[in-house]
Amino acid sequence: MGLYKYYPVPSDRMGALWTLLPIKGGCILEFGTSGTTRFALNSFSRMQGEQNSRIYSTHMDENDIAMGQVTRLEKAMDEILKTEKPPAIFVMPSTLSATIGTDIASHCSLYQEKYPDIKILPLKSDGFRGNWTQGVKEALEILACNLPVESERTQNPTFNIIGSCADDYNYFSDSYEIIRMLKEGFNAVPLCVMTSDTDISNIKAMGGAHVNIVLRHEGIAAAQRLEERFGTPYVVGRPYGLKASLQWMEEVSERLKIKCDAGYLGYEQKMLSGALKIASAYASRIHEPYMAIGGHFDIVKGLLDFAKEEVGFVPGAVWCTSPDRANESIPFYNERQWEEAVTKGQYGIIMSNAVALQLAKQDSRKIQIDIPCYEFCPIKYPYTPYVGFRGAQYLLNKWINPPQYR
Repeated sequence: MGLYKYYPVPSDRMGALWTLLPIKGGCILEFGTSGTTRFALNSFSRMQGEQNSRIYSTHMDENDIAMGQVTRLEKAMDEILKTEKPPAIFVMPSTLSATIGTDIASHCSLYQEKYPDIKILPLKSDGFRGNWTQGVKEALEILACNLPVESERTQNPTFNIIGSCADDYNYFSDSYEIIRMLKEGFNAVPLCVMTSDTDISNIKAMGGAHVNIVLRHEGIAAAQRLEERFGTPYVVGRPYGLKASLQWMEEVSERLKIKCDAGYLGYEQKMLSGALKIASAYASRIHEPYMAIGGHFDIVKGLLDFAKEEVGFVPGAVWCTSPDRANESIPFYNERQWEEAVTKGQYGIIMSNAVALQLAKQDSRKIQIDIPCYEFCPIKYPYTPYVGFRGAQYLLNKWINPPQYR
């Protein structure tokens, strides 16, 4: 890892841990030093994530490293599986165990024969396989491939949300809005919100859903595995703004083969149309680049389309935080590039993480859309979404109204 002034791009190991930690009823065993596990937990707590999985570390010393010993791993697995009897355990490598070449998958296979009633799932995210998005993708796909059981379709409309994860700054309110929209529009209810609000039993029941809602690119592979096995169609995307929300609801309607409640859609359009006219009039008077946006690619693209195409703001600096997804219109910025963008740019609105917002000029409207966070909020409030109909209203309020009304 190179030198960083503020923070590094998280590794695949961190992404996998962040994805698994909220799952109720699960256990995580990391074959590595306890210090790295402690660091992961500290970072997770600052992300507003809820740690529901029990996590254990085998610890490692110089003898384990020099001799390639796995005695600690074997003892830890026996102790956890005999005493805790979890429905599932996720066994993770660390950078140290990966360096000495420990074959985690083979050990898990042996222990699966020994404990057939417990799902023993090895992960490959060891810190060397890419950035955190790769770890999120792997964890979601492993969950979708291994835990759901054969299920009949539920009688009433149901859905799964795939990709509501703690590394998304506003995951709590955004998933709440998605659930509200599908309830109001189709009288559908969730079976599983993977992974921010779920337990092992919810994941096992995923096969009974009528549609899978994929909120991020990293969840597509998981949705494809569920479609292959259960025939469940899926919808990909995060709806930002009125137009995108209406298109998204139409796509869900096609997958469910159910018409959306016209009265509900009419009400939402009526509520938003007036605010959009005012916002568009406000934006039409600003001709220079007014908005800087940096964060996860899917979030940045959705916000950019809403702000530029529907409201009329002229975007300035726009960047994503993962080089894997970067393209010409949304490039990846390294630390020096995004620091220069927020400190030297004359932007009226800056949307990024807590570090960038602190560096930005004080007269800018600052809206956090990404991690890392500086402050921990002990009380979760689900009514400040960025996605969906209410998310569009909330964003317009943040972009246009005076500070005391935001």
